[in-house]
Amino acid sequence: MIRLRSLKLEGFLSHRLTELEFDDESYVILGENASGKTSILRGIFFALFGKDFSSDKLERIVNKQTNKLSVFLSFLHRGNFYTVKRKFSLVRKKSEAELEKNGKPIAIGVKNVNHVIEKELGLDPNIFRNTVYIPQGEILTLFEIARKEKRQVLNRLLGLEEINRKHEKVKVFINRIKALRDGLLEKRKSFEELEIEIGELRKEVERTKESIARLRTELAQEKVLLDNQEKLCKNYREKRNEYNKLRESLRNLKNLLEGTTEEVKRLNQKIVEIEKQQALIPQLEKELKTLDSLKTIRAILDEISQLRLEEKEIESKLKELENTEKELLELSKKVPKLKETFRETELLLEHKGKELRETEKVFKELKTLEKSFREITIRLSDKQKDLKSLDEKIKELPRIEKAEELSKKKKETLKELENTDKEIATLEAKLEEAEKRIRILESSESLSCPVCGSPMNKVEKEKLLLESKKEIDNGIKVLKQLKEKKEKLKKLMDSLEKKAEKFLQLEERKNQLIKDRERFLEEVKELKNKLNKHSFNYDRLKKTEELFTSLKEQVAALEEKRKNLEKEVKELETKKVNLSKNYDTKLKEELQNRLESLKTKEACFLNEIKKIKEEHNLCVSSAKEVDMKLKELETAKEELNKIQGEARNLSFYYGEKKKKEDLIKSLEKEVLAVQEKIEKLNYSEEEYLTLEETYEKQKKRVESLEKELSRESGKLETLEKQLKVNIKKLKQKESDIKLLERVENAVRVVNAVAEGVHPEKGFLQKVRKSLLPQIALYCKDFFEEFDFEFGDIDISEDLTVTFGIPGRGTMQVEEFSGGQQIAFALSLRFAMARYFSQNFELLILDEPTIHLDQQRRQSLTDLLIKLKNKIPQMIIVTHDPELEVVGDRVIRVKNIDGNSEVSVM
Repeated sequence: MIRLRSLKLEGFLSHRLTELEFDDESYVILGENASGKTSILRGIFFALFGKDFSSDKLERIVNKQTNKLSVFLSFLHRGNFYTVKRKFSLVRKKSEAELEKNGKPIAIGVKNVNHVIEKELGLDPNIFRNTVYIPQGEILTLFEIARKEKRQVLNRLLGLEEINRKHEKVKVFINRIKALRDGLLEKRKSFEELEIEIGELRKEVERTKESIARLRTELAQEKVLLDNQEKLCKNYREKRNEYNKLRESLRNLKNLLEGTTEEVKRLNQKIVEIEKQQALIPQLEKELKTLDSLKTIRAILDEISQLRLEEKEIESKLKELENTEKELLELSKKVPKLKETFRETELLLEHKGKELRETEKVFKELKTLEKSFREITIRLSDKQKDLKSLDEKIKELPRIEKAEELSKKKKETLKELENTDKEIATLEAKLEEAEKRIRILESSESLSCPVCGSPMNKVEKEKLLLESKKEIDNGIKVLKQLKEKKEKLKKLMDSLEKKAEKFLQLEERKNQLIKDRERFLEEVKELKNKLNKHSFNYDRLKKTEELFTSLKEQVAALEEKRKNLEKEVKELETKKVNLSKNYDTKLKEELQNRLESLKTKEACFLNEIKKIKEEHNLCVSSAKEVDMKLKELETAKEELNKIQGEARNLSFYYGEKKKKEDLIKSLEKEVLAVQEKIEKLNYSEEEYLTLEETYEKQKKRVESLEKELSRESGKLETLEKQLKVNIKKLKQKESDIKLLERVENAVRVVNAVAEGVHPEKGFLQKVRKSLLPQIALYCKDFFEEFDFEFGDIDISEDLTVTFGIPGRGTMQVEEFSGGQQIAFALSLRFAMARYFSQNFELLILDEPTIHLDQQRRQSLTDLLIKLKNKIPQMIIVTHDPELEVVGDRVIRVKNIDGNSEVSVM
């Protein structure tokens, strides 16, 4: 089997990160319920087989605080060191796997790794669970459950569960075959109904053909009538088009006549209106005489507006000069005070800066001393750790075979390899000779022996041919075995060479480690001496650091204050200079004089407006009234110009009126001519509509007959298709009857198969009966190791166990003491492992004391102590401290805030 060497669980169930090392010892995993003990066993099983024996979904074994897991397991198997790595991600829903052999990858991918572990290494998950691993409370459960349950457990232990599952699949298959048979029986009943339906379909086909012939004759007659009516309609449509054209022409002429008449009326109105407006011209000319005076007043008002804007601007500038004068007085008082505060701040800053520099010097000296002290302390700690690590590495160097023994094994293996090569060469020569003999016998018609040349008959020739073929078949099998043996020997040779090389490497490694250890001891001694020389006080460093920090903050605050004061003084002085530049006494006087001049000019303009108003008798008191009056007069001027223009065009309007009256007379003559043509055409709209209606009815009649003919043709096609399908189905009758017979036979055969693989009887019963005697013999061998005296053991298929006791007859397992029952249960596991060609190197027990009383728990403890010398490696998961004595090492598991924490004692 296998022996574990290391296990790493990351994000697996309650284990955030757990790493364990294993050796050929007994391990007791101790902890409270739900602490994560059994999770370690589930991690081992997951690493080996890529699945969990408690859950089918990998999502359930990922730690709740992460979204991925990884499990690494190292183990020894048949002298080789294997490492299997498995990972699973909740995000990608993907599993990854990798398998290494002696440090080299041999399989990548889940399928490839599972194949190598199960097929090449021979590690079967079912056998592992039923022999190496004993689940919680199952040591004695086997002898306490009902018979049917015992058979189910026995099937699981012997790996026969798959056959039980096959039985269920066979039952499903039987139901499907029976359903097919029932369907065929139902189909047979429907064949009689099908024959009746075929007869009716044939009659319907004949009726439909007759209907189609009648419809075709009637359709031809109706189409002739439709052609005659279409010609008649065509002639009448041409007459109708001519009538519509004349009507349209008449309508256009009347519209033109009406429009021209309206235009003559509008011209008459226009002429009357112009003559009326000519009478208004004198009045308008009188009103327009005051227009120039108003325009003069408007120009003077604009000048006054400009003067007033300039007055406002000058008044604003004078106000600004007064404000500047006030601000200059305030600055002259504030600047000297700020300069005094600035000088005081500079003196205080100089004093604090000197104190800071002195404190900084002391602080740096102390920090340098602290750094040196820390470096020496860290180096000393590192060297002590390195020394401890070297001691552990020297202890961990594995025991290996001596070089002489390895050399001897290599020579023996090489000799055996040479002998195998000779056997292969000899066998291949024999096979070649036999093949040549077969070719001669098959190709030649001669009745003489191809080996010795002696005569033979046909029977002897056939016999020789069969013997030669048999010889080749046997030879090929033996040749295959020899080649497999040769490959195994080559692998063994490679392994021995690697071991020899590893031996030399380990020797060199060991010597190097011893030298490194001596060097580290000297360095540790030297560092301790240096550490003793340094005297260091952390309290002094802390106080100095606090003082240094405080002074730094004070100096920084004073520096900031000094900068702000300096900046403020500069800004105020700059402002004072700028204000002095802007303030000018001479400018103030000039502005005041200009303001008085503008006001005098404004008074003159107002007097001038007053004179104009009195002279022309104008009643306007504001600029708004002037604008309104100007607007009225401008409108009157435009109207006067318009009236004068229209009066000049009066002769043109009289000429246009004469032309329109002549056009009216011409149009009236054309209207009379078109009306005469319409009367001569003699067209009747009612007659035309009656003819069109008759044509449409005939057209619909033809279309109706065509649709009916199409329907009947489609119906005929459908009937003929259905008839063909039914005839084809009827032909299937004989094949379905034969199929029904075959299905009936299949039902009988599959029922027999189901009976054979029935879990309670049949084939499985025979398998259990054939396997159990040999398992009983192996069980006896193991049971004797526990120093119990008895004769033979008989195990029935319902796991009823009978023991032959010398001088006492027979006993059932239920009559044994608790210790004997546990010993037998363990022996039964070992026997099954041996039967399935497993070297029993590992035993895993999960909570073995559950359901056991005090006496049986003590018996179990005593038996496990005995087994320590017989099984290289044992792992026992328990919450019972009584089993702690069994372990060479104790692994303690605790649950802290939902996560498992592991410590090894």
